[in-house]
Amino acid sequence: MGNTSNVPEIFLGEISSQNNAETAVLEIHSHQPGSIQVIVQDKLGKSVLTSNLSVEEGSEALAFDTKELKNGIHHAWIYINDKVFVRQFTLEGKAEPGLMGKFFSMFK
Repeated sequence: MGNTSNVPEIFLGEISSQNNAETAVLEIHSHQPGSIQVIVQDKLGKSVLTSNLSVEEGSEALAFDTKELKNGIHHAWIYINDKVFVRQFTLEGKAEPGLMGKFFSMFK
């Protein structure tokens, strides 16, 4: 008989957007260090962002850049330690670049 543990290795929270939808944050708790790959898809299933992140043992908030994503619903496929998780999140409030948006950004 070997040692078996009923303690899950990974706990993932929800993804929340920060900084006027320029950054998304994923809360994670891992019992061991590892690497994470996050693949974000738009509502049509098209891959629009890939991030490779590292996680340490314990709890942390992992941030990834969402500046290039459009407002709306996205699905993040999170690959860690041979497991796959899916989290849905929504980006709102991001100013869409238009002629006026570009004009006003010159004065920031």
